[in-house]
Amino acid sequence: MTQSNRYWRLSEDPFSNRTATWFFAGTPQKTALAELSAVLPTQPQGVAITAARYGGMTTLLRHLSTYHGIGDMATQFLFTKSRGRIDPQPIQNQLANGLQLPCSNHATFEQIESAMNQIHEAGIHPVWLSDGYSAGVTRLLKRLRRNCKFTAVISTIDQYAERSCELLGQATSLLTLQRFALEDTRQFIQQSMMRAGAKGESFDESAYVAIHDASSGRIGTIAELAMNALVVGYKQKLRRVTGATIERMCRNESSEKKPAEFYDRSA
Repeated sequence: MTQSNRYWRLSEDPFSNRTATWFFAGTPQKTALAELSAVLPTQPQGVAITAARYGGMTTLLRHLSTYHGIGDMATQFLFTKSRGRIDPQPIQNQLANGLQLPCSNHATFEQIESAMNQIHEAGIHPVWLSDGYSAGVTRLLKRLRRNCKFTAVISTIDQYAERSCELLGQATSLLTLQRFALEDTRQFIQQSMMRAGAKGESFDESAYVAIHDASSGRIGTIAELAMNALVVGYKQKLRRVTGATIERMCRNESSEKKPAEFYDRSA
C-alpha cells in the first residue's frame, strides 16, 4: 500500500486497472452499450465506434466482451488490442485465445477461419472487438471477410472516424462514446473512492468541477488528475482535495504518468 493510500485510509489504488471486477457505467457508457445492443442483432459487417483520446474506449470494449448475448442473439465476442500492429499474427493469436483454440500463440489463419465458421454454423454470431485499427487489422479483416460471416467493431479516436468507416465498408454503423458530463465525473470519482474503502468525501464539490473542466470530460484524464490529486493532498496533509488544489497542480506540475491503465487510450 502506498503512503498516499494510507493517508486517505484506502485499501487499494482507487483508479487502478480493475476491469475484471468493476465497470463504471456513466451516461456515455450506458448510451453506447444501448446503441450497440440495437445495432449488433442486425449482424452488420462493421461498426465503427469513436471517442476522444483517453475517452475510455478500451474499457468499454473489454466490458462488452464479457457479454454472452445481445437481445435474443447469441454472440461470441473476441477482444483484441490492435492499435499500431502491422503484423496480423499477434492479432490472430488474440482471436485464437478468445476462441479457446489450442496453441493460441501460434494460431494459423486457417484455424481462426475454421473456428469462426463453426461458431456461426452453431447459431452464434462472432463479433470481433478490435481496440483500434491498424495495417494488421486491415489485412486480417480482408482475409476473414472472404469466407466468414461476423461483425467487426473497431474503435478509434474521433479524428480517424472517417478512415475507420472506409476500412469497414459502406454499410458501417458509426457510433460515438461521448465525454462525461459533470455528474458523471462526480459519480465516477466518488464510486472509485468508495470501492477503495474511503469514508466520507475526500474531494469537495469545487474539486469535482475543476477536475471535470481540466479533463474536458475524458475519463482517462479524470482518473489521472484524481490520482495525482490524492498524492498532492497527502504531501500537503490536506483534509480534502479542493478545486484550488487541482488548479495549482495543473499549473505547477507536469506529470509524466500516463492516464490510469484502467481507462486506457483509444486510438
